[in-house]
Amino acid sequence: MLSAKALPIYAATVAAALSLMLTGCGQGSEATTPTPGTGQAEQKQAAPARPKPEEKPDPDDPQVTGLPRADYDGSGPSGIYKGIPPAPPDPADFPGMNENTDAGAIQTLKYWDTAMSYSIATGDISYAKKYTSNECDNCIATLSNIVSQHKRGIYGKSKSITHSDASVGLEKGRKVYYVTSDVEGFSAVEDRGKTQSEAKDELYRFAAYMDYRNNQWQVVGLSFAREGDEESGAK
Repeated sequence: MLSAKALPIYAATVAAALSLMLTGCGQGSEATTPTPGTGQAEQKQAAPARPKPEEKPDPDDPQVTGLPRADYDGSGPSGIYKGIPPAPPDPADFPGMNENTDAGAIQTLKYWDTAMSYSIATGDISYAKKYTSNECDNCIATLSNIVSQHKRGIYGKSKSITHSDASVGLEKGRKVYYVTSDVEGFSAVEDRGKTQSEAKDELYRFAAYMDYRNNQWQVVGLSFAREGDEESGAK
């Protein structure tokens, strides 16, 4: 099988201890005494208004915290991306990805990698998860980690992602699909966009086990090698 080391993910070990001091206050109303008019009985002093209870913001309100709610599950964008977020991957950009052919498997792997990049930026893991088998333990763990990072105010972004050098090989009698992924200008953003790591370019070489199920391909095992590094991966 492919080796079982964790997939790379933007600033996965960056500490993101966020502390929000949320306070609020209410205001009371001072009592007033109307001036009595000529020939009229003196009006009684108005009773003091009861002070309003202290109004505290909901500590789980995204409008207050700038973070997604505690029950955020990655089924949609987290909303923490600053600026115009990337669009979700479009199957039309990966023609034939659902065909039961080697070319279809490679196109799906390209789509999956693009969907992972979209997930890292937006927190929405639904597009990548659709083509990820539960057998790929670290793939699932990585998707879960993306959601956790977004709940802490951390996300990643890149200028562009392109693919090249696709091929098919064999490992112990089983097909392996290879794709090179070129990520331009990748950077990690933390603390709700206030701190940004230095942008850089990354070149990865993916090797994936793919299975065709329910009229689509799924990633069931994955290894990768960053250019100049030894190979690592997930199963």
